[in-house]
Amino acid sequence: MHELAASTAEARAAAAHGERAGAPVLPPATAVVRVMLQFTGEAGTAAEDVRVSLRLPPGVVAVSAAGLDFGSEEAGTVTVPRLDGGASAPTEVHLQVMCDPTRGMPATTELLGIATYKGSQGEARVAHAAAELPLALFCRAVPPVRL
Repeated sequence: MHELAASTAEARAAAAHGERAGAPVLPPATAVVRVMLQFTGEAGTAAEDVRVSLRLPPGVVAVSAAGLDFGSEEAGTVTVPRLDGGASAPTEVHLQVMCDPTRGMPATTELLGIATYKGSQGEARVAHAAAELPLALFCRAVPPVRL
């Protein structure tokens, strides 16, 4: 009787997290966000101290940048020391994000990227762009369940 109660409790706990009893627990889904930075100023000018931050949906966290753990740096933020104006190729910044499966499905999949930088005269500037994260980051396909 004790074994039946334990297996029922495990099944309830699995159901609360959207899992089937006895189903393998899958690792959280991750995605790499590729941010392309390009300063459109004239040749000879530069954007200094470019700080790229991500505003992520609830339940999505940034886990690394360029393969390195964030450590003391704010999660979801990368600093690029300098972007030269007139450059033909953009600079790429890679950020890895992970969905926390215990937080449920967020109301939005929108990611907002914000870049702050100093212009050639030292003035503060801000640029932003929005993108949608892939649905596969938040949910997994499962075979139909027979009732």
